[in-house]
Amino acid sequence: MWTPSDLLEVLDTLGHIHVSDQQVNALAKATDANAEDVLLDGWPGDANAQLRANLLDLLLEFSELSPEEWREAQLTTAEAAAVERFAKEITEKGAAAALSVELNAEELRRLIAAPIEDWMVFLHPAQQEFVERDFSGPARVKGSAGTGKTTVALHRAAWLAKRPPQEAMFDEEPLPILFTTFIRTFPPILEVLYRRLPKHIEGVVEFVNVHELANRLCTEAGEPGNINVEQIKNQFAKARRDVVKAGTPLHALKCTDAYLEDELWKVIVGRGIDDLDSYLALERIGREVPFRRQVREQAWELFERCRALMTERGLEHFDDQVRRARDYARTMPEPRYRSVIVDESQDLTQVGLELLSALVADRSAAGDDGEPQLVLGTNSLLIVGDAAQRIYPGGYTLGSAGVDIRGRGVTLRRNYRNTRQIIEASMACVGQLAVTDFDDGDEHNSGGVPSPRRRDDAARETKQSGTRPQLVIAPDKPCERSFVSREIKKIVSSNAELGIGDFGVLAARNEDIDAAIAVLESEDLRCVNLRNFTGTPTDRVKVGTFDRAKGLEFKVVFLLGISHGAWPFTASRGLSPAERVDAEALAASKLFVGMTRARDALYVLCSEKPHALIDAGRDHFETIRV
Repeated sequence: MWTPSDLLEVLDTLGHIHVSDQQVNALAKATDANAEDVLLDGWPGDANAQLRANLLDLLLEFSELSPEEWREAQLTTAEAAAVERFAKEITEKGAAAALSVELNAEELRRLIAAPIEDWMVFLHPAQQEFVERDFSGPARVKGSAGTGKTTVALHRAAWLAKRPPQEAMFDEEPLPILFTTFIRTFPPILEVLYRRLPKHIEGVVEFVNVHELANRLCTEAGEPGNINVEQIKNQFAKARRDVVKAGTPLHALKCTDAYLEDELWKVIVGRGIDDLDSYLALERIGREVPFRRQVREQAWELFERCRALMTERGLEHFDDQVRRARDYARTMPEPRYRSVIVDESQDLTQVGLELLSALVADRSAAGDDGEPQLVLGTNSLLIVGDAAQRIYPGGYTLGSAGVDIRGRGVTLRRNYRNTRQIIEASMACVGQLAVTDFDDGDEHNSGGVPSPRRRDDAARETKQSGTRPQLVIAPDKPCERSFVSREIKKIVSSNAELGIGDFGVLAARNEDIDAAIAVLESEDLRCVNLRNFTGTPTDRVKVGTFDRAKGLEFKVVFLLGISHGAWPFTASRGLSPAERVDAEALAASKLFVGMTRARDALYVLCSEKPHALIDAGRDHFETIRV
């Protein structure tokens, strides 16, 4: 988090420590592993022993603080009082001049009563600084569920659209801004939400998901590719029969097809691995099943066999296409976009992020070989996401993708969406489980620092208090669906500020979604499947999977089928203990995503007995038996 200029600011306040540019640059790059060596190189000899000790203490102190936190702590008593008086003036008198740092009761009431789509684009005044901050290179905005990451990203896209691009980087027509994400159904919703922003500029921001973007680029390059999911699975099954024989290392490991497919596409292809030696040396971030040398050698053999079978039939995987698009983007003489914003970034592969970097990087600098170097300049790339909401396998660090965000990271701390009761119940159910982030992947896999838990990054403040979430225990799934229909009608009839379009009904599988829609519509409650939702306000109940609900929010949420043994594990029987750890981590993320989509009220439904994850937070629910 600390840049050389930040460190110089601190050392200047101390007065007695003077450093050169070379020394302060070395300090800014120091890590736990090499700090003492850095200090010995910069300040050698016994005469500097005390100075080295003082600097080491400072480095240890700074590792726990951001520059902003340090500056805040430096306020004198008089300055602190002045800041407090100013904040009070703004709060009490600012509303008359349309300045409201903290929403008053009437402002909040109007916002809560508005359609949920209005809430989804509401930017709290305290977040404006993140929207309009100039970043000298790639930057990251992270925060737990409900902290407004997507809202900040949308408003930043609108802010960037109004600013003239750097003339030195672009020749004539200003290049567009790309707003992208991994989820296929999310970009159309984002585009509609963007158009709800006041004074937005049309035709400047392009909304497209990563796979569609890769397909366009490969088609432009003259090689569109052939992706057929069913045929790819058939070729994988044949390759596994050919390679994974009884008695071999992979056979002994007893991994499921799904786990091995993810190893091929999300790890080998998704991490851009070209040869066996690179795979053998790879830290498989976020993958708990131990793949020792013999296992990796056979996995590589499986990969090559599957690749050969697919090539014979002219097939390629989605992740193959993303990789080809990345390679093509790197050959472009000019960048395609002036700025790229990627939301829900935790679900991208490393190669996907490398593709986005190549599309926005400046080509003006030349390396030692005379070839253009890709340089990420001012406001080039904004990475938005939350590791605790990762619902797809695989992992990597930003460093391995060639993205350096040091000194340009923003963490949103306040939850603007969920009530205190909803976020506390969510944390009680899944907050103890570890998550692997972009930043801590290397440390986690080296055994030095354990992964943080989901609750460690949870927002410290919530917007309001509310009712306790409801745990509804029904005899079977049909009774769960009937309860949802009755409860929606009951709530709407007693609350004039809630419309049918404010309700979200979520489940793990598409067949459960189809069944829920059938029941609701038979009870005269019109529905829209999230596969077809565009972000436009609607008077229909929104129904979809947890995956489709990523990035969305609803005033009231019903989660179906959170039952013992039935969800969230779709293949719970036959999993090895190590593979179960991976499956449980992704399942917990999906449950966390589902629970935190609720703004005002949450219902968790199960048949006969709730899932163990819900049992862990049982005290935070009011139980209803139907």
